[in-house]
Amino acid sequence: MLDFLKAKGAQTVYKNTLKYTITEANGLYLTYIWVSNPYRQMGVALAGYPTGLAYVSDTMAREIPASTNKAYVAVNASTFVGGGYNERYYEDIPGWYNTTESSYLINRGVVIHNFSEIFDRNNTKNLGLAKDGYLKDYAFSAVNGSLEQSVLAKNIERNRGLITKMNNDGIQNSFTAFATVLSKKGAVSSSTDISARTGLCQVDRNNFILLSSRGCSYNEMGQTFKNLGCYVGYNLDGGGSTSFVYQSNGTQVDYYGDVLGLGLREVADALYFTE
Repeated sequence: MLDFLKAKGAQTVYKNTLKYTITEANGLYLTYIWVSNPYRQMGVALAGYPTGLAYVSDTMAREIPASTNKAYVAVNASTFVGGGYNERYYEDIPGWYNTTESSYLINRGVVIHNFSEIFDRNNTKNLGLAKDGYLKDYAFSAVNGSLEQSVLAKNIERNRGLITKMNNDGIQNSFTAFATVLSKKGAVSSSTDISARTGLCQVDRNNFILLSSRGCSYNEMGQTFKNLGCYVGYNLDGGGSTSFVYQSNGTQVDYYGDVLGLGLREVADALYFTE
């Protein structure tokens, strides 16, 4: 099931509380990650001031001295909103402009709120690790000006209820995903559209797999995750946002940036794993 870990050229880094193996074939990077305490060791770093956007490598370079534990592997996280949405979001945390497709995010236990609640898409999910160390997703309702006011009010109220549920579930860091590619019932997405992709799946409480690809479909990603033993998998942002950075030998503090050769785009936040 995990034969790719034995592939020629695979890079493995061992730490007391973290192990990761990276393989690459034809522009597809798979990173198998074991952590002893997922609730503490999986985090989300915000791009920060002044624009709310930064390259993942820059975000993580800043995160290393700011964190008690080194971050070793990171990918782009939340779905990106372009076209000027970022200036329409409220700055709940100094130096942070929310530029993701959700009315709310949680970062280090603090709720970041889009005060005008203008943008939620029904197919996006807000993800986070619950207290038990397992990924949970929350489907926020669409919120935009094209809806009837009665529907808008109902959806806003529902979304506020979801953020309360996320808090009650113990979500400390959340990020958004475009789609579920492997459901908890084992269903794989049927979408065959090809694009650069970033994906995340969970095998069990302590084991995760990241996927970074120059070009694959939701179906291919979901089937890959299923074949590798994941019980749930998600497509994060893709296209020009696709970023994968890591420490090559587990000791260097400099990161590889554009390993996919796509040309990097600044993004709102980074999903990372620490020692």
